[in-house]
Amino acid sequence: MIQNLFSMTGKICLVTGGSSGLGSYMAAGFLAAGAARVFITGRSEDKLSKKADELSALSEGQCIPISGDLSDLEGVQVLAERSRRGSHI
Repeated sequence: MIQNLFSMTGKICLVTGGSSGLGSYMAAGFLAAGAARVFITGRSEDKLSKKADELSALSEGQCIPISGDLSDLEGVQVLAERSRRGSHI
């Protein structure tokens, strides 16, 4: 019953700062709870790609990296456009 309370089955998620630390753990948790796709964001494309591959291998869901700097409006707009292309977040 508790597992159903936290089910993310079929959901699409977006996690900022997903290449390490708490963001990485949140992305892993969403995938473990059944999320279909989890987008992770961060500034380092290399770190994001490695983490996305690692997380995708551990679950049936897909982890998708989107690199960018969210400290300004332009970075947020780029993130919004890239995520729109791949899902209905």
